[in-house]
Amino acid sequence: MAGNDHRPPFPERISLCLLLQAGEMEELDRRSARPMAICAKCGLKADDIGDLCQGRPWHKR
Repeated sequence: MAGNDHRPPFPERISLCLLLQAGEMEELDRRSARPMAICAKCGLKADDIGDLCQGRPWHKR
C-alpha cells in the first residue's frame, strides 16, 4: 500500500510494559485511563490486569 503510513492497531493483549519500551505513549495512555491493576515488575497501572506482564489488583487510597 503505497503512501499509507497508518500503523495497524496493537494486539489487545500486548503488555503495557512492552508498549512503554516501544515508546507508544498514546496506546499506553488509552489503556490506562481508569487503572484497576498495577504491574509488580515496573509499576505501570492499567485498566485491565491482562495488559500487564505481572499484574496485581490496585485500588486508589
